[in-house]
Amino acid sequence: MGHLNQHLDGHILTLEDPVEFIHHSERCLIQQREVGRHCPSFAAALRVALRRIRM
Repeated sequence: MGHLNQHLDGHILTLEDPVEFIHHSERCLIQQREVGRHCPSFAAALRVALRRIRM
């Protein structure tokens, strides 16, 4: 993830339980979500994330 963040422009979304490392945006927008805190389940978080993907 660090390599992508340093070399590519993009968006990285992590779904974690719990969040173990805080990543700071460099070239990528990084969003970290913690299951149970920001979303009720991995499945719910994936549904929301997939709806936001632009095709």
